[in-house]
This record gives sequence, C-alpha cells and structure tokens, in this order.
Amino acid sequence: MRTFAKGTINGRLTTDPVIRTVADKSVCNLRLAVDGLPSRKTGEKRPSSYFSVVVWGRLAESCRNLVKGQEVYVEGNLQTRTRETDGQASVTYIELNARTINFGNLPRSAMQRAA
Repeated sequence: MRTFAKGTINGRLTTDPVIRTVADKSVCNLRLAVDGLPSRKTGEKRPSSYFSVVVWGRLAESCRNLVKGQEVYVEGNLQTRTRETDGQASVTYIELNARTINFGNLPRSAMQRAA
C-alpha cells in the first residue's frame, strides 16, 4: 500500500509568484502566510505560520496572474526535502506539492491598481 500525507492550506501570498522552467516543465514556488488563531485560554492571537508550496505544469502556468496578498486555497501532498547547511548540519523542509489551487480575493492594493 502506498502512503502519503495530504495537506490543505488557506492563506495569503507573501510575494508575487515566479514561474520558471525545469526540464521542459513549468514550476512555480509560492509562499503562503496563514493567520494564527487566538488562544482559547487567553484570547491572545498566536503568530502567523508560513508555508512553501510547489506547483508544476499547467497548474503552475495558471498562477501567472496571482499577486502578493491574494488569498489562495491549496490542496496537495506533503513532501520533505533535506539540505546540508554551510556547516555539517542538515535542514529538513516540508513543502506542499499542489494538486489543486483555488484563487480567492485580490488584496485591496491590487484592486486599486486595476481601477
């Protein structure tokens, strides 16, 4: 049986997406910020969380018109990558490999530029 970890993220883009080509396939890396929920005990808002998303193929091309601050809903598979740092330590990153993306509302700044 094949196992995988599925993830869902609903957040806002921290930067405009950049699409590049790798081995004749389009790839887009997105960075999403998700607002922290308030603590049940104190009501104090927790800090935001940040997530890396990788989008491939035609789905990556559809990200061309996204803008910083736009709301995005992403579903996909979680994957880990390990990279060696300058020293001998290794760092493990968790990314969401996107399968579906839904584009939400534009930020106010983008709506003002379009008007």
